[in-house]
Amino acid sequence: MRRLQMVMNGAGRMVIGCSKYEHITVTPVLRDILHWLPVPQQIQFKIAFLASNCIRDAGPAYFQHVCIPTANLSGQAGLRSAERGDVVVPRTATELGKRSFGVVAPVTRNSLSEHLRLSPPSPKDCFSVH
Repeated sequence: MRRLQMVMNGAGRMVIGCSKYEHITVTPVLRDILHWLPVPQQIQFKIAFLASNCIRDAGPAYFQHVCIPTANLSGQAGLRSAERGDVVVPRTATELGKRSFGVVAPVTRNSLSEHLRLSPPSPKDCFSVH
């Protein structure tokens, strides 16, 4: 991720028109002027957005089984997790399994604030400029 962040920093410097030898901190420029997220936050955003699309049946068909709301399972509709809008996180026995999309997507979506889980924004809201 460090290399990817360095490429993004270089692109930001190019966009604002400063050389790599000028003494400028590029992080505030990326955040405040260009409105670019750091690489780890971009990854989290994309995973959470794809998980929300899966719940709304707007995601790819091969991911529809990944994010299952707790409220849709029989016997679990009355749980607090169902009221919060959580999705089921599958159990895994290996470290590799914990990094799979089937586990990371529900965990990332469940980590969002409650108002985002209950009424996720539409794609046009996510990409509009305010």
